[in-house]
Amino acid sequence: SQQDLTEMALRAVAFAAVRQEGLLFLDLDEPLINDEELALIGIQSHPSLLRHAMYSHYACNQRIVLAAVSQDGGLLQFASLELQIDPKVVFTAISTMKEKYEGTDSERTTKAALSVFQISASSLRFIDGRFQGSKQTALFALKINPLVFPYLHESFRKNMAFLLEALKQNGKLLEFVDEEFQNDDHGVRVSVEQDPYALRFAGKEPRKDKSIVLSAVQREGLVLDFADPELQNDIKIALAAGLRNPYAFEFAGDVPKRDKPTVLVLVKKDGCVLKYAHKSLQDDEEVVLAAGLQNGCAVQWANKRLQKNQKLMLAIIQKNAYAFQFVDKDLQDNEKVVLTAIRQEIHLLQWASPRLQE
Repeated sequence: SQQDLTEMALRAVAFAAVRQEGLLFLDLDEPLINDEELALIGIQSHPSLLRHAMYSHYACNQRIVLAAVSQDGGLLQFASLELQIDPKVVFTAISTMKEKYEGTDSERTTKAALSVFQISASSLRFIDGRFQGSKQTALFALKINPLVFPYLHESFRKNMAFLLEALKQNGKLLEFVDEEFQNDDHGVRVSVEQDPYALRFAGKEPRKDKSIVLSAVQREGLVLDFADPELQNDIKIALAAGLRNPYAFEFAGDVPKRDKPTVLVLVKKDGCVLKYAHKSLQDDEEVVLAAGLQNGCAVQWANKRLQKNQKLMLAIIQKNAYAFQFVDKDLQDNEKVVLTAIRQEIHLLQWASPRLQE
């Protein structure tokens, strides 16, 4: 029919155009955009098309992906997760990438596989067997991504000296080592010094070690969450964690949260720490004043009794007008308090009582 002849002619024109300039594929409409043969020609002409959203539905097409990675192994990252672990696709990507490296065939394969490994861990299956005996390559791989650990030769996986060296460059490796090493104080200490979040994967005993936990929270306070409960209740450690990251005080035990000197230090650094303080300190005028002066929004966590305290709230509002939105409703109907707030920020009038808004 005439319609069939027209469609055939359009397809022929599209093939000729895309064969000459692959990017023209992106200008096609349906059904041509869904033509696999046309898509293949586009990829062969311009392999980087695989990264384009228009090609997203081809990311799980082995034929299309192979055509792309056979020209640029790095395009593996735009393949579907299923094809990123497909042996044929991964091997093709490695074979392509090895051409840009120097050295023996084995050395070039290893370097290419390590590059592809950053996209797909399965690439290490294709590294020459001598990789398992190369300390330098093993350390490099672990630095990129600790998921390489299961691929290492047992002589590395069971070697404490090697693991310590590896942990110094990537503390996340602690997640993948044997339980024996996760319970080794020295290994855990080295790990948290490189990455404090490694504390999450430490064994029970290292989490009870004050020096290890202190070292970790001084680098990132939030890892207090992974410390042994006894150390979460330690004032020195809780304070160190809070000084590093005030929001870490949420994970402190009851003892630090009741300790006024500790809470005072922290609310002066960030008034919102008042949220995590014990209720008795949320009802303490000195603590609430210090918190409110640092951050007016801290008033919302003060005891209701203090939110009604005109003298205290005025002192805070004079420094941080935004505290006004959290004071007691009676104070929001108090002319002196309202004027103090709106002289600094007129839009705070919306928090005043209806009577004063009029």
